[in-house]
Amino acid sequence: MVSQHWTAAIGLATLGILAIPCWLIGRSGKFSLGLMLAQIVCLTYIVFFALVFDIPTTAIPRTTHLYLLVIAVVGFINYRREPLLLQVPIIVACLVAFIAIAAVNPSVAIAIPMSESVRSAGAWINASVSICMLGACIVAMQIDLSRSTDIASELQKALWKRQFRLVYQPQVDAEGKVLGAEVLLRWTHPKRGEVPPAEFIPLAEQVGFMPQLGTWIITEACRTLADWRADESRRALTLSINVTADQFIQPDFYAALRQAVDRSEIAPDRLKLELTETVFVNDVDAIVTKLLLLRHAGFAISLDDFGTGYSSLSYLRQLPLNQIKVDRSFVRGVAESRRAAALAKTIVQIGHDLGLDVLAEGIETEEQHRIMQAYGCTGFQGFHFGRPMPLPAFEQWLAEAQRAAPQARVPAMA
Repeated sequence: MVSQHWTAAIGLATLGILAIPCWLIGRSGKFSLGLMLAQIVCLTYIVFFALVFDIPTTAIPRTTHLYLLVIAVVGFINYRREPLLLQVPIIVACLVAFIAIAAVNPSVAIAIPMSESVRSAGAWINASVSICMLGACIVAMQIDLSRSTDIASELQKALWKRQFRLVYQPQVDAEGKVLGAEVLLRWTHPKRGEVPPAEFIPLAEQVGFMPQLGTWIITEACRTLADWRADESRRALTLSINVTADQFIQPDFYAALRQAVDRSEIAPDRLKLELTETVFVNDVDAIVTKLLLLRHAGFAISLDDFGTGYSSLSYLRQLPLNQIKVDRSFVRGVAESRRAAALAKTIVQIGHDLGLDVLAEGIETEEQHRIMQAYGCTGFQGFHFGRPMPLPAFEQWLAEAQRAAPQARVPAMA
């Protein structure tokens, strides 16, 4: 009996000690990782406790393994929050362990069965607590599902009520000529005011709303380019639009894009599609095929935030790109850090080696502009040239820029 108590106490103490790093990792901002480590620790402890202490008899069944179902459901909820592949084998391990323990009733040679009185009370406690925990998990999933539904409904309502708007940030070339602008999305909520893009765009992606929102952006951008077509000083300008992974992989993406361009009677190369590297975590061959189709149709294609995601030179050379954009995180430190400068210079050189235009974004100072220009960038974007602004303000800015430097005007199309 003494040995049994000491073994159980040591097991509980070990569980408590191992829970500390899980908690610390979760507190550091890596909540999903910390939760997965906690699941592994609990899985190991429950299997150990079930095999060593909770030995079934004809009168009292084993019940400790019921907690494995709770861990599996928690893992599923965690995967919905952040779909990490490591979570999948943890869920599978919990389910396999539950089935094996429930169906076979295994034990080990070092088993130290608990007394009948303790196991009798424990069976009721384990069954009751595990059922309550499963119920709590179901409620949590229901709340999460309701939240997703509410978010989707609110975003849809915002689109119907024209709460979304587009702003335009200038892009210039090495000589200061205006190339066009990047189209950025903003949301003015009637009660919350300006909702940061970093807050609502991930939510829109989470509930699958970005394809619909992206279609609206394409329509608005094409309408603007159609209006500019009649103005000699604007007809050659381009508009860059961001395309998310879930929007790009839609089966009708190419057809809808082509239809929007044809309906607006604009040249496809006036619309530049900016793709982030997250697009390429899907089937790369299928992505390349679609990109070739877009390129053949005349659309310009830019790889946004280059160097921050899944860059691989082995697939990068396969992509029919026109441009790569050096992420602002590399540009920010070029004037102060030799390492940042070396990285930025290398990225620009990679772009040139692949025969691509290279645009540096996030230019905020003249020194950053000068350095990135010396490295060979062919395009620039950032607060140093102009902040994102509504269309009327951008058109006014463009007119003033052209009056101040007529030689910097974009040449008219033939």
